[in-house]
Amino acid sequence: ATDPVPGGCASTGASAGVSTNTGVIWVCRTHARNYAYAPLRAMAAMEYEGVNFMRVDGRAVQHTAVDGAFFYFATLNLPLRAVGLRVQLLLAMPEEDVIGDVVAGRNLAIGITCAVFVVVACLMFALVTVLLAPLKDVSDRM
Repeated sequence: ATDPVPGGCASTGASAGVSTNTGVIWVCRTHARNYAYAPLRAMAAMEYEGVNFMRVDGRAVQHTAVDGAFFYFATLNLPLRAVGLRVQLLLAMPEEDVIGDVVAGRNLAIGITCAVFVVVACLMFALVTVLLAPLKDVSDRM
């Protein structure tokens, strides 16, 4: 006799016609809240309009911080013809992957604009200094 199989698990000892050379093998599903991948754990704990994010009917998108990084989360319930089978498509994308290039381009444009402004201001100061230099000679002659 084998030990009783806990919920969410399957055992080769409890299955008929399966033989292994290593004895009884147990296979257990794990819940999303127990995975090592932090965004998946965050999705398992998230709610959208009062419903767990992983069980939303239709589709939903959220923007949330996970371990100091921002992520876009999306979920979509896929309609199937099979009765009793539910498939939920989940997506976790780091914000850096979604808008990272846009932010880098924006920062580059701001940096170039600031550099041009400083260079033009210095040139204007030098030009004004050169153009007003003869006024000192005129004022000394008066």
